[in-house]
Amino acid sequence: SSGKASIAVPNVVGQDGAASATQLTSLGLQVTITEQVLAPGDPLNGKVLAQSIVAGTGVSPGSDIALTVGRADTATTLP
Repeated sequence: SSGKASIAVPNVVGQDGAASATQLTSLGLQVTITEQVLAPGDPLNGKVLAQSIVAGTGVSPGSDIALTVGRADTATTLP
């Protein structure tokens, strides 16, 4: 064996962004979060919209994974 354990990347799309980042970090991955602005009140606010490594992929510890997390725009425009 190579001696380095492989980490199976979990699917975190649709889950809480902060919790997902914590989970991935605890697995030994380096997490980068990019925010995508959503419409005010969007149900995906704070949720993971996309991940850079497909779920189930085996990666080495210390690998970088990028998460795209939704952030609802808080600006309210009154008619």
